[in-house]
Amino acid sequence: YQLGAEGDFFCLDAETGEVVWSKDFKAEYQIESPIWGFSAHPLVLGDTLYCLVGGDGSVAVAYNKDTGEEKWRALSAAEPGYCPPTMIEHAGMQQLLIWHPESLNALNPEDGSVYWSFPLKPGYGMSIMAPRKSGDKIFASGIGRVGALLQLAADGMSVSQVWRAKPKEAMFCANSTPIIRDGILYGCDIDTSTVIGARLADGERLWQTAKPIYGENEPERGGRHGTAFLTLHRESGLFYLYTETGDLVIAGL
Repeated sequence: YQLGAEGDFFCLDAETGEVVWSKDFKAEYQIESPIWGFSAHPLVLGDTLYCLVGGDGSVAVAYNKDTGEEKWRALSAAEPGYCPPTMIEHAGMQQLLIWHPESLNALNPEDGSVYWSFPLKPGYGMSIMAPRKSGDKIFASGIGRVGALLQLAADGMSVSQVWRAKPKEAMFCANSTPIIRDGILYGCDIDTSTVIGARLADGERLWQTAKPIYGENEPERGGRHGTAFLTLHRESGLFYLYTETGDLVIAGL
């Protein structure tokens, strides 16, 4: 499954490369390309393919992964954003998270009906990072000093705000998705170009460093929008960071 920046979507035969089915999102849904292109990777689960598309009533669209037949479409927003569809499980049900630039939404993956919606508006239409779930909490953040920890209701049908990040609290991840491990939030803050460890429960920053962004020679360099992409190797507990300098950094706690 391959999505191009201008909304050309292809299902290809993995062995031959032949096109099985395809979609032209702009033509089929009468929409324009987002300013930074279509970049939210699709999600495949079971026989269903979930896509972030855009337009009136079609921000999220589900297809039969084998035929391309549309199963349902849902949500409206001025822009679709760039956040990939994310599936979580809570209260014995699966919920499809769709974060467009106006709100974070949880949908029934079977029919697209909305379980809950929470206003969360990053700047420049840049809902990018995949929301992270830890227990019954969800964290999401973006540019414009937008970030919040949400509490899922016991029945999964609503959320409430635990805390909303302020300057010098938690972190404002944008281009890269943070990692939650043992009650600590690890991520890259776009405001300060630093990697931060913050307590998930209240957002308090425990430490921060610019070294993964700028290297050993420029640990105090200022500026915004510096990014490091984090991956946790769960077996070893080590973090792998790909940085602005083009370096691969392996870090421990």
